Amino acid sequence: MGMLSSDFGDGPGVPDIIIANFDLPGMDGLSFLRAVGDSERITERTALYIFSDFRISGERKSYEGLAQIRGFFVRPPTREDIRKIFEDFNSFHSG
Repeated sequence: MGMLSSDFGDGPGVPDIIIANFDLPGMDGLSFLRAVGDSERITERTALYIFSDFRISGERKSYEGLAQIRGFFVRPPTREDIRKIFEDFNSFHSG
């Protein structure tokens, strides 16, 4: 989360893409998504992809309502998952 704080880095940059594990040590995935939603460094142009050791239920997916969430994937990621992420990301940023 330090990366998303306003004092991180040399400039005012906004991340284009965040790929995160939903099963974080010391912070559950919902807390992470709340922090992302509250971050001033995240915009509607930031694409967020979530990985987890388990399938994330529709209830948990809909809880956030973050437009930035572009996909949920089960770990470990496959080549197809990575391909989908980059295809989606390229489509998202070209449109």
